[in-house]
Amino acid sequence: MTHQKREASSSNEDWASKRPKGAATSTEKDCQVETASSQETNGEKRDTSQKGSNLPLDPCISDEKSTTISEVPSQQEMILTSVEADAAEDKGCRHTMEDAWVVLPDASMGSPGNLRSAHFAIYDGHGGRLAAEYAQKHLHPHVIAAGLPRELMNVKVAKKAIIEGFRKADESLLQESAKGNWQDGATAVCVWVLGQTVVVANAGDAKAVLARSTSTDGEGAVADTKSPLKAIVLTREHKAIFPQERSRIQKV
Repeated sequence: MTHQKREASSSNEDWASKRPKGAATSTEKDCQVETASSQETNGEKRDTSQKGSNLPLDPCISDEKSTTISEVPSQQEMILTSVEADAAEDKGCRHTMEDAWVVLPDASMGSPGNLRSAHFAIYDGHGGRLAAEYAQKHLHPHVIAAGLPRELMNVKVAKKAIIEGFRKADESLLQESAKGNWQDGATAVCVWVLGQTVVVANAGDAKAVLARSTSTDGEGAVADTKSPLKAIVLTREHKAIFPQERSRIQKV
């Protein structure tokens, strides 16, 4: 989120030039957003996808597998797929774990609405765990407060809320880090499931990958559970080795 990484990372996050990483730093407020929706009505499945550029939470963290099904009002009955999620972590050769994660099968946080809402995130800490833990607790609440859709799904509204939530989380993190003299940072990759739409956002070089079955029946269901999976990268890493990102950094 802020500050510069002081040691080499064994995996993800931020620029190869070791610029500050995070869920949104003062110079990294661009975040990439990927949305994809899948709707089943009367046995007929329709898929659409769009691309665009685009986080209070403690009780929001669950380490148990959960299934969430909600009803979305419409003229025709919509069949919502269930969501199951879990998390695993490995600190590798580091002395302490610097990363943090969020698993929220129900991410409404008391916000009224009929739209199914789930949230999952990974924050890759660099040089410490403080920034990652701050994002873990505050990023999603900022997104909710910024107007994440709770009744009817609207991609533009969701994207705007996520970008604003990242910006607010970054601003508050900068203030906290200045008061506490924090020397660490973090990157972020976040997923929101809104109804039948999946929205993915990242800041830094955190990556989200979708595993899709290569074998389905005529209605889109998996025909063979042992069929090979196809890996689909959903995010664009913010690394200076990429011309587009390098150009953005230079302009800043």
